[in-house]
Amino acid sequence: MTPMSTFETPKGAMNFRDYYKKSYDLDIKCLNQPMLIHRPKKKEMRQGQLEQICLVPEITYVSGLTDELRENHIIMKDLAQFMKATPMERKRAIDTFVQRVNTNPNIRRHFEEWGLELDTKLVQYYGKTLPYEMVYFGGGVTHQTDNRCDWTREATNSPVITPVDLNCWAIVYIDRDVQTIKSFLQCYLKVAQPMGIQVAQPRLVPIKMDNNENWVRTLKQTITPSLQVVVAVFGTKRTDRYNAFKRICCMEHPIPSQGIVRKTISNEKKLRSVTQKIALQINVKLGGELWSLKIPLKQKLMVIGIDVFHNPAKRSQSVAGFVCSLNQHCTRYYTRVQFQMENQELIDALKICFIDALKRYYEINHYKPEQVIVYRDGVGEGRLQMVEDYEVPQLKSVFEHIEPNYSPKLSVVICHKRINSRMFLHLNGGRELANPPPATCVDHTITKKPEGWFDFLLVSQHVRQGTVTPTHYIVVHDESELTREQFQRLTYKLTHMYYNWPGTVRVPAPCQYAHKAAYLSGENLKAPASSLLAETLYCL
Repeated sequence: MTPMSTFETPKGAMNFRDYYKKSYDLDIKCLNQPMLIHRPKKKEMRQGQLEQICLVPEITYVSGLTDELRENHIIMKDLAQFMKATPMERKRAIDTFVQRVNTNPNIRRHFEEWGLELDTKLVQYYGKTLPYEMVYFGGGVTHQTDNRCDWTREATNSPVITPVDLNCWAIVYIDRDVQTIKSFLQCYLKVAQPMGIQVAQPRLVPIKMDNNENWVRTLKQTITPSLQVVVAVFGTKRTDRYNAFKRICCMEHPIPSQGIVRKTISNEKKLRSVTQKIALQINVKLGGELWSLKIPLKQKLMVIGIDVFHNPAKRSQSVAGFVCSLNQHCTRYYTRVQFQMENQELIDALKICFIDALKRYYEINHYKPEQVIVYRDGVGEGRLQMVEDYEVPQLKSVFEHIEPNYSPKLSVVICHKRINSRMFLHLNGGRELANPPPATCVDHTITKKPEGWFDFLLVSQHVRQGTVTPTHYIVVHDESELTREQFQRLTYKLTHMYYNWPGTVRVPAPCQYAHKAAYLSGENLKAPASSLLAETLYCL
């Protein structure tokens, strides 16, 4: 098919060249170029779109941002001024849209026929701010959070709760980067001391020829049973090399691993802050605990996070990440990943993970959890009823595999991050709008109030640009004795426990860990990681 090929129109057959000239005044120069064909996907076919779409390559352009542009912080900062509208800018855009609709005679006529009217004012309601939390570090150090919800300084200058000393570790790097490695190592030894982590001199392994074959061979030779962690410093950001590195360290020779791009540790001004974050990450991957919060529940608690990664290359295959807490303070976690094959229900794979998690919880604590709370991400609006009717009974059936009379209280919460609702904080009598602070919670007026369930919107993160997006939580099944406010406070507490960021995140930490685990296995490993790494948060 070429631009000279014809298609049917209401006025008869027409070729693509003439169509673009007549409709858009575009001249197609190359008349024998092959056309690009887009065939409808299953979802589009279900919506009634059965015809294929033909595109002329000559006037087709790649949309979106390339990886190179995304890594250019100057360009991304300039784009953010246009892409991330402030609350006041968003309000002005809404007012302009409403005015255009209400002053258009044709639209008003249709609205009157339907009995509809577009309100000119935003919905006003009262929200509440949950109490700000106290973060606990090692050595009795505490930090009272505020509306910034950032404890970077305290996390990098206070003892961690459970430090893991680095006695035997290795750094693999390209030999020409030896000075960069020396500077990084000197900085690492300094920043680890305030954290209470003892660091021995690592084994330095230079690579002369910077190619994948050399990297793979050197890594396999370097990894030994006594090695705690292997750090690889890559010259450039290459997906194939990173994938090979992670497959070796997560599957073939299971060991905690840390990948670093040379550019990240080459800037002397940022070296200290970058090295501090790397030191915290490595401590977590070795099974250490950084900080904690008080979770004053009487019942022995297990919190589970579930998220699903959909591989664009293999649409029939999904990857489920399953992460559960192993102690009352939710500072230790158990991670599993299951690949969902075609014609296989996701819950079948999750049941295997759930059984293993309950067994491991008992082995560590010598008692079974009395309260299990599941935070489930990756569920569309239309599948909520399916979760309650099918997935919840399947999860409850797991308990009898542990013990015949074992029946802990189960709660299942759906997390929705991609929502259209926005919340603004009124200032100066409503003349100004701003982002609501972290810990803002709304459970009325703008919630959906599904029958038999309860839901709430929670802003847990602090944003510096644009308009904050709340997270919508829907409790589809609840056997706990928690009040609604206690449920909201527990959810907010768990957003503090993501060890990859010394601040709050949009969803509870187990859910974020599950997302990271599913993405790593689906995008980089193409298979589940070794079970030997299940308790190390290797996915960070």
